[in-house]
Amino acid sequence: MTTILKKFLLVAFLLPLMVVLSYAADAPEVDYIAPVNNYYAGMSVNFISGDHTQDSGGSWSNYVDQPLWSDEDASHGLNFGKYFGSAAEYRHAIEVGYISAFRTEDLVAAANSHVYNEYKNVFTFDYLHLRTLTDNMEYFGSIGIGIMENGGGQYFNDNSADDSASENETFMTFGGGLLYELNDNYDLKLTLKKYTNVETARELDLVGTTFSDRKFGFKDAYVTSASLQYNF
Repeated sequence: MTTILKKFLLVAFLLPLMVVLSYAADAPEVDYIAPVNNYYAGMSVNFISGDHTQDSGGSWSNYVDQPLWSDEDASHGLNFGKYFGSAAEYRHAIEVGYISAFRTEDLVAAANSHVYNEYKNVFTFDYLHLRTLTDNMEYFGSIGIGIMENGGGQYFNDNSADDSASENETFMTFGGGLLYELNDNYDLKLTLKKYTNVETARELDLVGTTFSDRKFGFKDAYVTSASLQYNF
């Protein structure tokens, strides 16, 4: 998928979300019936967009300072949660999420190689506050914490060398979205989350001897998700 198409999908998600949230303040009150099913599990498609970084402490001819590039990637995931504290106009939820992996790359033409970052086994734990919008739609805000395997590396374009390393890093999430009831058993949830900036605390020893050790991270990362949820 091209970068232009990915950015179009992100805008296509954000525009209706902004319109609905602006309408929410003036929406008429409706009677909300607390669900009989308080648990849910879902499958999701997730897109990450942001700036990805490496820092080896040396100089790079392709970059102003250290490697920094913008890129997007997509991955699948799972989520599981529980609703609680339901009232006429609002309810709460706690949710555990999992995303398998994101990978981004950038060409280092001067070195005939690519640098890449990988974010694997992304686990998040979030609190959601949901407010009634219509009789089958809610909007929500969320805050949470997460942990992931953060790393990456560099490889020659002819695959003669591929050095990499990773370590676990924690981060926080802030987000919001819409929850639409398809029927009594299934919901569709659209979410936009910001991940706080992450960088490994130290230079990681790359597995391999060709490229220099370095730190890995990201800045201004946003994750857009669409999840089909089953209530039980």
